[in-house]
Amino acid sequence: MNNIFIGRQAIYDKQLKVSAYELLSRSNSEHNEAFVGEHNANHATTIVMLNALTEIGLEQLVGNHPAFINLTYDFLIGKCAIPDLRNQLVLEILENVEVTDELVASVKKLSDSGYMIALDDFIYHEKMLPLVEIADIIKIDILQLDEQGIRDHVKKLRKFNVRLLAEKVETQEEYELCKELGFDYFQGYFFCKPKIIKGQRAPSNRITIVNL
Repeated sequence: MNNIFIGRQAIYDKQLKVSAYELLSRSNSEHNEAFVGEHNANHATTIVMLNALTEIGLEQLVGNHPAFINLTYDFLIGKCAIPDLRNQLVLEILENVEVTDELVASVKKLSDSGYMIALDDFIYHEKMLPLVEIADIIKIDILQLDEQGIRDHVKKLRKFNVRLLAEKVETQEEYELCKELGFDYFQGYFFCKPKIIKGQRAPSNRITIVNL
């Protein structure tokens, strides 16, 4: 009961050097998968951030690298607090988040305050354009698209001031295609699987100090 787990997957640049890490919810050290369903996404995000920041420590998890963390609607519009680590956190907007005027205004405010914004599992649609105009990084899940679909997405998104990240790259051929298309970052099992980090739950007096 005192053990806590968090997944960490590296994100690589064009030189295949580690550029950042994505932090993921994990239930234990044996199964490399999240432990909650979509309806508990807020809880999963909370667990990732609390484990990373108060239990294991962000420095131990990612060092000086940026940390991508998935955020749900409630976090993005301010119903749930986001740690004030704008120099290191990359706020990742999930693909199923409803795009509303309130969301766009809140994300713009977060961006203006210094947070980096990433769009996760991105599929091009006109309703996403307000977020595309704000985003710093767009992650394209290449398993959701065929080769022509990937090429079309890259062509459309190059019109915007964003960096492109190819995620779920699993083969040499997929990597070569994404490299040819000029992706800025790469992530997937072809490079590495998520590593599960194990930590110990902090004693209650430490939690009190963190809360203060």
